[in-house]
Amino acid sequence: VPPAIIYFLISAKGKGFLCDTFNIKELDGVNILLIVIISIFIQPFLMSVSAVTSLFFPNAASDYLQSMADLPALSTLIITSLLPAFFEELFFRGIVFSNFRKLSPVKACVLCGLLFGMAHLNFQQFSYAFLMGCIFCYFVHKTGSIFSSILSHFLINGSQTILSALSLKMAAANPQAVEAAQNA
Repeated sequence: VPPAIIYFLISAKGKGFLCDTFNIKELDGVNILLIVIISIFIQPFLMSVSAVTSLFFPNAASDYLQSMADLPALSTLIITSLLPAFFEELFFRGIVFSNFRKLSPVKACVLCGLLFGMAHLNFQQFSYAFLMGCIFCYFVHKTGSIFSSILSHFLINGSQTILSALSLKMAAANPQAVEAAQNA
């Protein structure tokens, strides 16, 4: 939030500046449906990328979700899904992506995705965050609305948070099955 405030204090150019920077435009039902479907169907690929990089680098996201296991589910969902979807998208697909408008859409998406991946501060998350960042930029480019990337970001983080919470609860309910799977 502080970098965004500083950016607007330095760069504000008039009333339409916020709408232009953040691509504030309502999404129609077809785009919402497409974003939901794509967000669901890209998750196995993103999970595969995460699994492969987890072989070489520690999975900080998984550790973080495990550390939140005792929080109420709604609090965890807000902290891990809603807030990052909103604030990260405003910064990366709003401020950063809008400043790459002079580039081709592909270059802008790749650069913004690269910065998004690097912002996660570890290589294990970088790999899938880079891909997600590129996809989120593409959504904003195609729909003209930052709400598309916020929705997708929330759905991806939210579903992963829910899956993690369910797997932790199942593991706690049946520790013998977890031990057997680890020994297999």
